[in-house]
Amino acid sequence: MNLISKLLIFGIVLYSSMLAYLFFFQDKFIFYPPKPNTSWYRQMQKYEYYIDTEKEKLHGWQFNNPDIAHSNIIYFGGNAEDVIYNIADASRYSASKLFFTNLPGYGNSTGTPSEKSFYDNALQAYDTIVQKHQLDPDDIIIMGRSLGASVAAYVAAQRKVKSLILVTPFDSVANIAAQQFSWFPVRRLLRHKFNTMEYVSQINAPILIVAAEHDEIIPKTNGNNLYQARPENISLLEVKNTGHNNISQNPQYFQYINGFILANTALAE
Repeated sequence: MNLISKLLIFGIVLYSSMLAYLFFFQDKFIFYPPKPNTSWYRQMQKYEYYIDTEKEKLHGWQFNNPDIAHSNIIYFGGNAEDVIYNIADASRYSASKLFFTNLPGYGNSTGTPSEKSFYDNALQAYDTIVQKHQLDPDDIIIMGRSLGASVAAYVAAQRKVKSLILVTPFDSVANIAAQQFSWFPVRRLLRHKFNTMEYVSQINAPILIVAAEHDEIIPKTNGNNLYQARPENISLLEVKNTGHNNISQNPQYFQYINGFILANTALAE
């Protein structure tokens, strides 16, 4: 066997090995559940709630703004986010009730992260929260950040909502993966496609996209594609001087979100 043949075989074996690695370990590229901070959990215990779904027990936190009589937010976090930390800023939202729910495998929620488990359990979380608190769907805002934006879009496409807020969203995991691993057929390998674009195109309610000016995780193209899906009912606002992980630290973040909430509240009255 000559040198060229050996190199060719080596290349095929190496490429095949990398394909296998991407397929079997793709969950590690998508989901990064942080370890719960037990000290913070104890401090926030008065806000916690549990939701029993068909297969899992979801853990979350509810915050009430007693001086606000409109809008209820149901929030889903990103791929490396424990939603408990949103409690610290919950009073800054122009909303009456806020529900932050950790999806399967995150925080103290049971289960394993996956596209199906996220979508199915988020939908059941919505149904449980609406029924238990006797909320009017016309006064519910679904909100999601990053990977949670895809979950939020799925719920808003399946249920009646007042509006939808997507923070640092993407059009689909498949599109991002195809850009990052262009040498591999990742669209065929992916088990978790999180096709946000598909669900956004089905939603008639007003949508706000909040993007970071210097998002180092989600390319601008992937966020802008969502706007093109329904430009007639989507507002796209960019928070200046922010990245993917620090966007909520800029006061402009809450100005945009609350402005959107109040504008749509006024339209509904």
